[in-house]
Amino acid sequence: MTLSVNESSTYLKNANKLVLKGGIIYKTSRDKGESIGVDTEKGSVAIRYDRELNDTVNFFTSGNYNYSGLNDVSINTLKGALGAGFPVIKNETTELILSMGPS
Repeated sequence: MTLSVNESSTYLKNANKLVLKGGIIYKTSRDKGESIGVDTEKGSVAIRYDRELNDTVNFFTSGNYNYSGLNDVSINTLKGALGAGFPVIKNETTELILSMGPS
């Protein structure tokens, strides 16, 4: 059995854009004659905030957390970044921003 759930939400107001994302994956299996075992237990959360400074540059900050429940050493990943973004494509249906900064 596999359970996979992903969600994304975007908030736009004036020069501000906030994007929230999250997801989980849970997978179990059972071989003949054995009990049910968990094969995958992962989750992730991401947040990104963009502030448009003008038509050619914006400021961004972001954070990502990745969780793996099957890690024997309990090492999960937390990353953060901030920097400048430069819109390459921006129209009604498509947005491509080149983002640069330390992570």
